[in-house]
Amino acid sequence: MKKVLLVIPILMMMFSCNKQQMSLTRSGYTVVEEVIDHSPIYIEKEENSEKAKLNDTNRVGGTNYIFNVERELNLKEVVEIAQKIKNKKYAEDNMHRDDKEVFFSYADTLHKNLAFFPFQDITYQFEKPTTKENLLYLNASKDLFYNDKPIKREELKELFADKEKVQLGFSFSLDFEPYLQLHILLSQLGLNDKINKVDLIY
Repeated sequence: MKKVLLVIPILMMMFSCNKQQMSLTRSGYTVVEEVIDHSPIYIEKEENSEKAKLNDTNRVGGTNYIFNVERELNLKEVVEIAQKIKNKKYAEDNMHRDDKEVFFSYADTLHKNLAFFPFQDITYQFEKPTTKENLLYLNASKDLFYNDKPIKREELKELFADKEKVQLGFSFSLDFEPYLQLHILLSQLGLNDKINKVDLIY
C-alpha cells in the first residue's frame, strides 16, 4: 500500500457530488491511501440516462487529478473521457511540465476509507489484440479468461509466476467497477510489473 500524505477525509462508498450521491467502485484493499494537492473530477450519469457525463469545473492544472466515477457507468465511455483529460495534462507542448499524478477513487469497504488507484502509466486502445496468447480477458459478465480458457481470480498469482508480460483485455460492454476491481486485485497480488501498460477495450 502506498501513501502520498494526508489531505482527504475518510469517506464511505457513497461520495457526495453536487448534493447527489455517487456510488463508487468497491474493494477490500487500498492501493494508495492518501493524496495531497488534488483536484476532483466527476464522471457521473447524465440525468435520465445511463450515459457518462463529465463534471470537471473544479479541475486545476498542476495538481493531482482524482477521477470519481459512478461504478455502473460503461467502461469504454469512462476511459475515453479520462484518457482525453490525461492526454491534455501530460501533453508535450504544455508550457510547464506536469509531474502530478492521476487517480481513480474507490471505496475500501473493508477498512472503511476512500482509496485511490494511480493510472497515469496506463493507456487505452479500443481494438482487438492481434493474438490471444498471454491475454487475460474480462468479459461483460465479469468472467476471466486466459488464452481463451476460463480462469478463477484465485489462480492469478500462480498463472503469472512464469510469465514475463500479460496483456489485459476488457469487453466494451463492461461496467467500470469490475474493470477497476481487477486492476486493484492485480496490485494487491503484486503483479503490476507483469502487466502491459496498454489496456485493450473491445
